[in-house]
Amino acid sequence: MSADNDRKIVLVTRRTRLEDLIAKYLTAAQARFYVEHLGADFSDYQREHDVYHAEQQATVRTLEQWGRYQIIDRSFLPNFIFGPSDIVVALGQDGLVANTMKYLDGHPLIGLNPDAKRYDGILLPFVANDLPALLREVAADKRPAKAVTMAKAALPTASCSMPSMISSSARARTHLRFTRSQRKRRPSGNPPAA
Repeated sequence: MSADNDRKIVLVTRRTRLEDLIAKYLTAAQARFYVEHLGADFSDYQREHDVYHAEQQATVRTLEQWGRYQIIDRSFLPNFIFGPSDIVVALGQDGLVANTMKYLDGHPLIGLNPDAKRYDGILLPFVANDLPALLREVAADKRPAKAVTMAKAALPTASCSMPSMISSSARARTHLRFTRSQRKRRPSGNPPAA
């Protein structure tokens, strides 16, 4: 393992639509029944699942040759602490890349498209076969990077309507007061204690 390979790779993955359905309906047979009952083609869900996992396995094989790596599901991103020198690889759709970016602080992020036939992947310019060369370049800081701003905050200007902002707050307070008063009501049929 070279000095460049000392950097840990964090692979961020996601569940497929089929995995989401199995989590909801407990079995693949129940998921199939649900999808077909809606008139959809279950084989499309299965194909997506198979292609994603084939790309994930190819990516993991590359990472095993690299050295240190860790795989996390996107649901763990809010609680995950990235090391200062980690290289992050997101295998999924554009939404996964954008979601992962929210939790990074200057870390390099490589977006891998798991199925170029299915997803356009504006944020996914690479496929799993590109990963070995990309990791070497990124680890050696020889790969050009593009800084992305995820959000921009601005103070209200004259064109911003402050009364509408205030009225929204007032409606929120009114709703909270209504909710609190509803909690204090006693169920009908139970007289107040004397």
